[in-house]
Amino acid sequence: MQYKVPQKIDLEDKIIGPLTLKQFIYLLGGGLIDYMILSATKSSFLGWMVIVLVSLLALAFAFVQIEEQPFSYLVTNFFTYTLRPKLRLWDKRGKVERAINFTNKQAEKPIGPAMKRPEEVKSSLEALSQVLDTHGWSPEQYKEELQRYGIQSDLEERIKSSTTAKKDLNLGRTEEAEVDLLHKA
Repeated sequence: MQYKVPQKIDLEDKIIGPLTLKQFIYLLGGGLIDYMILSATKSSFLGWMVIVLVSLLALAFAFVQIEEQPFSYLVTNFFTYTLRPKLRLWDKRGKVERAINFTNKQAEKPIGPAMKRPEEVKSSLEALSQVLDTHGWSPEQYKEELQRYGIQSDLEERIKSSTTAKKDLNLGRTEEAEVDLLHKA
């Protein structure tokens, strides 16, 4: 079976005409700054020079790409490079300027589940045994399902709950013996 694989997924959507949202915001911001400068300087020569500079920067941010990277990445990397130190020194003494103390709150809690009483363990094991023996079906549910589909068979008599099966088989174990086995394990 052939599937259509999307192409050019790295292109931004054109929101306003041929402009992407990011380009539109850069141009709108540059235009607003130009308008504020024009209204503040009252059409002086210096004001026009700043307006031209801001307009060129807004156009560069909106449209210029250097090695397939936006101009904003170039400006960000330039300022990151100029503001960070260029010389790195290694101190072999291993002096630590700042130590961080991590506390593990999980380590304070006991590992593993809480201990259960033998009666709880026995009832849990009986419930698990019942689920495993009947594949999740109780005898009543199984009988209802057979009746719904109108099936009469001897399977109905073979599926029994664990308590009735113990009575029918006459296992003869007492509850004390089962509890003792749990304590030994």
